[in-house]
Amino acid sequence: SLGADATEANLQTSRFYEEHPEYLIGEEGARGWAGKLAEVLPYFQDFAHQEVRALRMDIAVEACTRYDITGFLYDFMRCPGYFKCGEEDAGAVLMTQFMRDTRRALDRVGRERGREVGLAVRVPSTLAGSRGLGLDLAAWVEEGLVDLIVPSSFFAQDMEEDVGEWVDLARGSGIQIYPSIDEGYRAGHTSGFRRWYVPPPVMTPLSNEMIRGLAARHLERGSDGVYVFNFFGTAPTYDYDNREALDDIGDPNRLEHRDKIFAVTRSHDSFPNCIQTQRQIPVKVQAEPVLITLYIPNDLVKARDRLRAVNLWLHLDNLTVEDEVAVELNGVELVCANPMCPGGYDPTPDAWLRFDLLDHLPVRGSNSISVCMAAFNARLAKEIPVELADLELEVRYEYPDGEWRRSPGWYPRT
Repeated sequence: SLGADATEANLQTSRFYEEHPEYLIGEEGARGWAGKLAEVLPYFQDFAHQEVRALRMDIAVEACTRYDITGFLYDFMRCPGYFKCGEEDAGAVLMTQFMRDTRRALDRVGRERGREVGLAVRVPSTLAGSRGLGLDLAAWVEEGLVDLIVPSSFFAQDMEEDVGEWVDLARGSGIQIYPSIDEGYRAGHTSGFRRWYVPPPVMTPLSNEMIRGLAARHLERGSDGVYVFNFFGTAPTYDYDNREALDDIGDPNRLEHRDKIFAVTRSHDSFPNCIQTQRQIPVKVQAEPVLITLYIPNDLVKARDRLRAVNLWLHLDNLTVEDEVAVELNGVELVCANPMCPGGYDPTPDAWLRFDLLDHLPVRGSNSISVCMAAFNARLAKEIPVELADLELEVRYEYPDGEWRRSPGWYPRT
């Protein structure tokens, strides 16, 4: 693109970035990390330099001075890496001072304007992850440096995020906790688009039911609300309309009996400096049971009369008709409602098995799901093991809270 003077402009960086390569973390600074993190971290600016921190604060103060806005958010999860490898603990002192300076500057703007100017931060989804970046959130809360904290993933939603530790940290401080809900997540499937040239795992949009499930979990754990990240881009990125869920996720009462899906997070290699990368799935399914834990925030037993369906879905790779999978929920053996049948149409080597849970409802809180092989395909088991790629628990309610389904005969010839 062109700048105002018809010269070429780089919209990805800035003159400050281009003119000061000495402020970068650099390859030496990234040494100690592996994989993708070691590839991208050298290009991040090192916040050990006062000039780097000062520029960010100047931007915040200028925005709040020039425009009639209610506050400013520092997004520490947009490019999560601020110090050379091993210098994060020392850098935490600098970052806390950076937050003190910003807080004082915005308070000054607020006094001049006659009303408070807020300061929010978007940070890793755990306190440990924040410390891994050199962000001492406990100190920020103790000193009252922020007004709102947004625990967050990095673009791919953590389907099992637990904000309980953040709620405990902020209790009595007046600081609000608004966990982020991202627009997509890492799936071991391709949302029905089954082509050999589009192999999973892939990023896929959170369904409206998944968004409700995440919001229900956050609110049940005590968050003050939820923050939606990049929802403006869901339609052009994923061709998915998630507006329906927005009407529900801010109100626990409205949300309670709306359809939801709860899922398990897949392992990944994205930013291990601040995100838990090793998760419960994918995992090989063998004779020894695999135990998966899934948290359900709603009391489904109490709502039994309002339930239309509760299903456990297991997505298994390399499953054949000669394999037999044994599944238990909280110690109760489950029966598969859609076992694979010989001769069925199956263009790819994976299958979704459904288990009806209406007679064995999950409990509110932590649930244990046991999965193992009761019988193997003798020809394939040693070379091509069955793998649990995805796990979802679907909860659907009767109308008026759940989806309205027209009864047969509503239209002619139905």
